[in-house]
Amino acid sequence: MPSSACPLRIKYFVWSWCCLASCLWAEDGAAIPQFEFVKSQSHIVNYAFSPKGDYVASASPHGKVSIQETNEARLTKITDPTPLLDDLNSDRFDQRERAYLQLASLGRQVQPLLRERLESPPSFEVRRRIEKLLDWIDESTGSPHQRLVTQLRFATDGRILASGSLDKTVRLWNPQTHQIQARFGPLEEEVTALDIASGWIAVGDAGNNIYLYDRLDRSSERLILTGHKATIRGLCLTKDESILFSAAGFDARIGVWKLPPDGTQPSDQVRWLTEHKDAVMCLAYSPQKNRLASGGYENQILIWDVNSLQVIRRLNEPQSTVRCVCFSPDGSLLAACGDDKVIRLWNTRSWTSTELDRQMENVQHICFSPGGDIFLSVNNAGECWTWAR
Repeated sequence: MPSSACPLRIKYFVWSWCCLASCLWAEDGAAIPQFEFVKSQSHIVNYAFSPKGDYVASASPHGKVSIQETNEARLTKITDPTPLLDDLNSDRFDQRERAYLQLASLGRQVQPLLRERLESPPSFEVRRRIEKLLDWIDESTGSPHQRLVTQLRFATDGRILASGSLDKTVRLWNPQTHQIQARFGPLEEEVTALDIASGWIAVGDAGNNIYLYDRLDRSSERLILTGHKATIRGLCLTKDESILFSAAGFDARIGVWKLPPDGTQPSDQVRWLTEHKDAVMCLAYSPQKNRLASGGYENQILIWDVNSLQVIRRLNEPQSTVRCVCFSPDGSLLAACGDDKVIRLWNTRSWTSTELDRQMENVQHICFSPGGDIFLSVNNAGECWTWAR
């Protein structure tokens, strides 16, 4: 055998091994986790997880917003507020003030104890402090929206929940106390899109307008962005809040708004993306992958590179209008739902897809838990389905 044959065999063996390893790695990377149906709930039209998973929020068809605590949130709660009630009678102003603020933050949790203490207060001054506390809690405790809640979003730090409704208002809630911290509106038209980050709150309405509020200075809107020609259907703020993406249904365009850090109106603030040829009904942004997903009436989903603003992939599996798209927290999965009553999942590295069980109704809303191990879907019959892997 010629001596040159041995190196050739070695090269062939190494090449074959690398190909096999590459195939195995690719198959593993293309795997999509299997989500199994766990349970269903009725009378729910929207759902949201806080970023840390310590709270979950839901909205009923009648405008009521409910905030529930997970085990993580309960561990941070003050278990016994009695010492705080005693401190309301302290001789030290700073101690009284600290107790007052902590009791106020607990909200409805301490209302029964406050009313009980009010029956036999140790002094007139303490009576006045308790009455003032109860009045404040009653005024700030959230009441239902007057119409359907279309939007539920937690801020990126999890400290605020924003709800938007067809009653033309937006409310900001403290998840821990279930109390309203601020109200916006009424706007000119119904609230149809919303996103909230650490600095900006973006609100879209049925009148084609986008309102930007400063999360710290909530007295009035800082900017009103105009240019869309139809109802605003989707809003996404980038991680650094320098860009806002918007979609407006039959406008068939995606707006890319450059947001100034000082809140002043820029002169040339928008770029229009016109790859869609029909209504754009939903947007989703993944900061981990720096990707934007958009879907609508074309029965397909476009995947955009946020840096180049170019379409890098078209997903043609949907058989009808796409109503909602959602990235998993780590960006490894993309979920979509719509009028074909099917929930689809894609692996964002291989773009292989799978389908969850077909539902009886059109699916309007989907979301992942912060850990990505729980998946929720809400259909237009007001049923919320929970899936777990």
